[in-house]
Amino acid sequence: MLGTLVLVGVAALAATAASPAAAQLADDMLPPSFVRRIKDFAEADAKGLLGMKYNETVPRFDDSLVGKRVLFAVAHCFEHPELTVAAATFLRAGANVTVAAPGWIIGETGGVVASCHYARAFSWFTAHMSFEQALEHSWDAVVVPGGQWSSGVVRSDPHAQQIFRRQVSTQGALMAPVCSGSTVLIDIGESSGRKLTGSPANRVDLINSGALYQDEAVVYNDADQVLTGRSPQNHDTQLFTLAIAAWLAGRPPLAALPAAHVRAPHPGYYRLA
Repeated sequence: MLGTLVLVGVAALAATAASPAAAQLADDMLPPSFVRRIKDFAEADAKGLLGMKYNETVPRFDDSLVGKRVLFAVAHCFEHPELTVAAATFLRAGANVTVAAPGWIIGETGGVVASCHYARAFSWFTAHMSFEQALEHSWDAVVVPGGQWSSGVVRSDPHAQQIFRRQVSTQGALMAPVCSGSTVLIDIGESSGRKLTGSPANRVDLINSGALYQDEAVVYNDADQVLTGRSPQNHDTQLFTLAIAAWLAGRPPLAALPAAHVRAPHPGYYRLA
């Protein structure tokens, strides 16, 4: 009986696909009381999609990072301040900053990738190269910003995975994912047994992979130079940025950070403060 139902369902689906009505979008076939399109960003912002309050202050960092090469690995809807705050800090200190994205995104957009601010697209960033092209270079630090959709794409990209595996296994190279970006460590087999932090939304996923999750702003493993950050809220972004910058400058990454801020518990993603 089950097989008959499946066959009937497939036949009906094929008939629907072949009919002119199949050109209609599903939401156009639903009543207005059920769904309506978002008109523009102003409407979305008024409803709170731009509602998460981030601390986007660029921290002061006085050491020189001239000659250091930093790669940001992203896809559409990466978390905006988790790139901008760090990139601005590193560039101001003289580092070379590169943004890489999946090749298919670069091909579709002509070389740009969209950031998101909370739950909506915010800015276009130049994607300087694809992940495949980034494999041809060595990097002092590889930073993986969060953003659930971006992280899901990046962590499953085979070229990005090669970059991350090489970064973790290379002496004198820093691997630095933040927020949901920490889940890339699951896909390359580097989360089990490791103390790390990341988005509280991914805490269970990280724990289930064998990670020793820490509710702290920044966690650093000195043995293989893996540094993880927690979120874009409170002081987390600034602490994560300063830890990477200190490491690039040859200093202990956590030594100068205020312990009270590093260990402060996460406030919760739904508190707009």
